[in-house]
Amino acid sequence: MPPHHLVQKDQLEALDRQVQAQSRYLAALMLEASNSVQAMHGVQEEIGLLRLEVRELADRPPPPVAPPAAAPTPSPPAQEPLRSRSPEVVFEGKKVVGAVEKVYLAPPNILLPARIDTGAATSSLDARDLRDFERDGAPWVRFHIVDPETGDEVEVERKVVRHVRIISAAAEESERRPVIELHVILGGISRTAQFTLSDRSSLEFPLLIGRNILQDLILVDVGREYIAPPQVPDSKSP
Repeated sequence: MPPHHLVQKDQLEALDRQVQAQSRYLAALMLEASNSVQAMHGVQEEIGLLRLEVRELADRPPPPVAPPAAAPTPSPPAQEPLRSRSPEVVFEGKKVVGAVEKVYLAPPNILLPARIDTGAATSSLDARDLRDFERDGAPWVRFHIVDPETGDEVEVERKVVRHVRIISAAAEESERRPVIELHVILGGISRTAQFTLSDRSSLEFPLLIGRNILQDLILVDVGREYIAPPQVPDSKSP
């Protein structure tokens, strides 16, 4: 055999080692490919199961839904009626009245709605057709009071105890007004008090109760009205 065809033994061994290495590499690739195929089959099976569950859920009827519970309607806060007829209120030994009350007046022995005003020094009464005259040498006055229940005018004659000068907001000059005494009952308190007389037809209340009646005996709750039950005596004052 020619010399160039001769292959040394060590070269053959090296080639054999390369062939074996290539064989092992190919076997590893084939194993990895097989594992990948099996993994793909497993994923496909899981996908199929998920699809089946989705179909089953879609075919099921929806569960009954209970209607939502209606929210309770909040009840409005309890409020005390403005014109309450509660029993007499007493605080620290004094009768409590509202900013507006019905007051008994004699004469003319009727109940009149009155504004209770702690800022007024003297009480005032609506007097219509006011006339001065003398009786036994003393000054007297004659006037009419409108009965709020009937609308009738009631004539009253009383002796004048003094005169006062009042400057009203609408007039620049002072006005001389007569002052008389009348019997009054407010909040269960009965007393004789002085009243100035004037035409109050343009005002809301025919009677104004001032400090000369309230002082030391009566407290005023300005946030309420008609809380003192009106009282009429069995025997009316003259």
